Amino acid sequence: MKTILIPTDFSDVATNATNYALDFSCHIQAKIILFHAYHRPFLLSSLPLVVLGEELEKVSLGEFNNELAGHIRDVYVDVTIECYQFNGTVVDGIQKMTEKYDLDYIIMGISGVNKIKEMLIGSNVISVIQAIKNTVLVIPQEAKFKSIEKCVFAYNYIHETPTQVFLELKCFCEVFKPQLFVFGKSYVDVEKFNQIKLMMEDVFCEVGICKIEHVLTFSEEKEILEEINNFVDFVHSDCLVMMHKHSESFEAIFHRDNTTIMPFHTHLPLLVLQEN
Repeated sequence: MKTILIPTDFSDVATNATNYALDFSCHIQAKIILFHAYHRPFLLSSLPLVVLGEELEKVSLGEFNNELAGHIRDVYVDVTIECYQFNGTVVDGIQKMTEKYDLDYIIMGISGVNKIKEMLIGSNVISVIQAIKNTVLVIPQEAKFKSIEKCVFAYNYIHETPTQVFLELKCFCEVFKPQLFVFGKSYVDVEKFNQIKLMMEDVFCEVGICKIEHVLTFSEEKEILEEINNFVDFVHSDCLVMMHKHSESFEAIFHRDNTTIMPFHTHLPLLVLQEN
């Protein structure tokens, strides 16, 4: 059985992602782990901190149980659900969960922001994508679950991709059997792109993606994120897939890759496959 981790803070965005994840879990027959991270306050007070911490934990646990009793267990009676709380940051808590469980998906919600906020505030989702080497499914605030009939894989044709990434993509596509569009910036002329297509078809055959209906195409536009959004709308895609490249290079410290920008700018569920 597959396992899905759903971090929640009980906000509307997190609740929407939880509902999406529960519907998603029914299609892949997965166990749900509902996860909540919280912080005990640091107070200059004569009250014992251990008492304050215990009371906060009780309140948090009460919200957790209400989340389950009020919706999940009543509606999703056939889904196996476990609950965990963690005193600390979301990223640290999820890292602990990856050590405890073999997670297939981490599903998190995100709300859109404007350009200035994007550069300033960041997001727990982005931190998880950067720090945790598991597949993450990002759910925009307004996204609702539907069967995935078309899927766009935004791909850099010049970047060598580990076979594991294509295997993860194959597993995802085998569940929903969508039409797969591989779309990206080629950085090459048409003749060279045709050679790349032949090489990719060989890779697809090796991992079994060739059995999935797919189309390879590319764009020569400079604003690739805008082009991706235009393309997913053009083909009426139900999901966007990207690969996150972990890098410790000097350039990576000062430049964000597209997988840490796109979550703020897509209205589709975004599946982030990890390079490692």
